[in-house]
Amino acid sequence: MRKKIGILYSSYNNYDLLENEVLKRVNFENYPVINIDDRSNSKNFKICKKIFKENNIHFESNKNKGVQYALDQGVDFLKRKYGVEWVFCLQQDIYPLGKNFFSRFEKMISNIDVRSVGAIGFNVISKDGIYMDKNIMKKYFD
Repeated sequence: MRKKIGILYSSYNNYDLLENEVLKRVNFENYPVINIDDRSNSKNFKICKKIFKENNIHFESNKNKGVQYALDQGVDFLKRKYGVEWVFCLQQDIYPLGKNFFSRFEKMISNIDVRSVGAIGFNVISKDGIYMDKNIMKKYFD
């Protein structure tokens, strides 16, 4: 099953965030999702296996140690199994806003020659008033 976009998380003992933030807020829209665990402790490892099974998220243990190896392993899996051209490397406390983000992104990049792009970044939006203007959320959704 070929997909243009894949979604990758690297985790280490932080599955409460994944379960209570990401899985409640992000619509993966049937795009492939993988989590590479960076050798969490046994308690967290048991929790994560249950979460991923219940949410149809592919899971692997990091073959090495460190986020750089986890990302390499996850990207390799998504390219090999799904033929993805774009990989979102996300964190549990940062997630896309709005409905159907991934399919909207896929439409926007449909005419881009991926050989000419190395990476795309996004602004982090916060409504806490510490890092950004509190009105930024209203401006974002307008």
